[in-house]
Amino acid sequence: MPGLQADAKKEETSKKQPHSGVESKKLLLLPVDKAKIQLDVLTYFSESAYYTAFVAFKKEINSTFEPSPLLKEREEIRIFAADGKFLKVLAATQKLLPCLLFNTPGMAFEVIKQDILEDMYIRNRSEGSALVRIEKELSPIVLDHPDLLPNLEDLVSSILFGESSQEEVIIRRDAIFTSINQLLLMSVDYVIQNSIKSLLMGVSSALEMPEVTVLSKNCKMLHGILESLTS
Repeated sequence: MPGLQADAKKEETSKKQPHSGVESKKLLLLPVDKAKIQLDVLTYFSESAYYTAFVAFKKEINSTFEPSPLLKEREEIRIFAADGKFLKVLAATQKLLPCLLFNTPGMAFEVIKQDILEDMYIRNRSEGSALVRIEKELSPIVLDHPDLLPNLEDLVSSILFGESSQEEVIIRRDAIFTSINQLLLMSVDYVIQNSIKSLLMGVSSALEMPEVTVLSKNCKMLHGILESLTS
């Protein structure tokens, strides 16, 4: 009967609740490795370009953990991206590692494309303005790299038929920054590794590498290594 079934369900539920409560208390009593959690937080801030948060948390827990290279500069780029200022993202990235976007034309294309979409959907510029920018800023990249032609065609279609939205443009900001951030970290790692190889062959040859000169100005660790070896 319905009444008996309801009572049975209530009784079953009341039996389960104390059990789940006991399990929850057991979970709360499990030992927590506080030092590991703190290290994980610092690592996240460091790798994800949160310089201000990294410095504050490191000071709070009195840690000696060293951040990933170019953390302050990467945070600046992250903030530009979060604000939708992708021409500033482009300029800051090129200033940091001049050859990075030259060596990854697809990434350069995506950064400029994002700024054009920001123009249309966030800054309320016209379709005509967007098409002019595509012709002026993206066509030269595609001429040098024909494999990007489908990307260009998709963008033009998106502009003409309104296939994107303000929400999609905003969501895309983080994805593009994440790609740039990963490229920066991989490039820095590559430069440092090759610098060390060159140092083993001779300090002077390493110092002549233009990428080492640029990076040493922005990376304290590499600058310190070079300075100690040449002093």
